[in-house]
Amino acid sequence: MPSERFYNLPQHKRERIVEAAYEELSKVSYDKLSINKIIKTAEIPRGSFYEYFDDKDDLLMFLMKNFSEFIESAINRALAEHDGDVFAVVLSIYDKVILYANNSRHRQVCENIFRTFAPGSDNMEQLLKIRTERCQGIIESEMRSGRYKVKTKEDAVLLWKTLTALLAMGIAKTFANESRSEEIRSDFIRQLDFIRYGVVSVH
Repeated sequence: MPSERFYNLPQHKRERIVEAAYEELSKVSYDKLSINKIIKTAEIPRGSFYEYFDDKDDLLMFLMKNFSEFIESAINRALAEHDGDVFAVVLSIYDKVILYANNSRHRQVCENIFRTFAPGSDNMEQLLKIRTERCQGIIESEMRSGRYKVKTKEDAVLLWKTLTALLAMGIAKTFANESRSEEIRSDFIRQLDFIRYGVVSVH
């Protein structure tokens, strides 16, 4: 996150840097993000940028702070609404992210970021602000009640990572193919059902 020097800047200078970063990220994917273009638009020396942020990953996490807070709130609501059903929680998060992006003035920024990060990567998990320990704990609790077939804590971790990888992939696909959003959502639900119910017939 930004250094104390950044927060000590006059508000209009902070806003200028942030808007320059949003402008650049709305044009290109995250892996092509140019610090040089950001500092040129913001009219700051290159050295100053690195006094404010460690690198572009640090800048990204700051830019997505509001988004991350929204995701955390969405997870809390979904967990309360769905009573331990992590599959319903994941679908709820998917719907809330798409709705958030559609209503955001930085929709293109969200799209570019989700198109860039590999689903299931550490960066994607950090970006989504997934409350891993809490969600895995719910899986473990439901496991003990017999709701899920996972047997160990390691199984619970693997299940949650699998679900969040599918979540990230579904969001990225929806952003990349807006005209097929209903079809992609339907496929996402089917994928969740494959994991929930299995695909092998029991004879």
